Amino acid sequence: MNMTHLVSLAIMAINEKETLELEELCLPPTLSKLEIGGQLDRKRMPQIVSSFSDHENITLLALAFSKLDEDSFSCLLVLHGLRALWVDKAYEGKRLHFNAMTFPKLRLLSISDAPQLNDVVVEESALQSLVHLSLTDCPELKALPDGIEHLRTLEKLYL
Repeated sequence: MNMTHLVSLAIMAINEKETLELEELCLPPTLSKLEIGGQLDRKRMPQIVSSFSDHENITLLALAFSKLDEDSFSCLLVLHGLRALWVDKAYEGKRLHFNAMTFPKLRLLSISDAPQLNDVVVEESALQSLVHLSLTDCPELKALPDGIEHLRTLEKLYL
């Protein structure tokens, strides 16, 4: 199927326990908004992300129920064109680490309902365009992100 004008795509599982098989997903270069609702296979995350990492046009990514951990989330860090990232009921790791030069254009980062998340680290020059940071429904997160002082463009913080 040739979808040369597609700008937004939402892929939703029947329920939150269904694992989506997206390895063969070929996204059109016009796509700017991608929403995925369903579990993703952690072992196949590098392959899944590489199928759309060449698309600098993808500016918004929303993930729900994806069951990401530290390793599978780190695969997303190659998406340099992202301006908004929503992770809702999709992160099961204990730590998020944003290395230098991570997500240079990201303006909005929202992590919600991550019950095991207890540590967020932001290195200098990571998230350098971030304006809005939301870390909600993360009961184990007891402190501000380490390195939050590096977020010089931050205007809104929700905890």
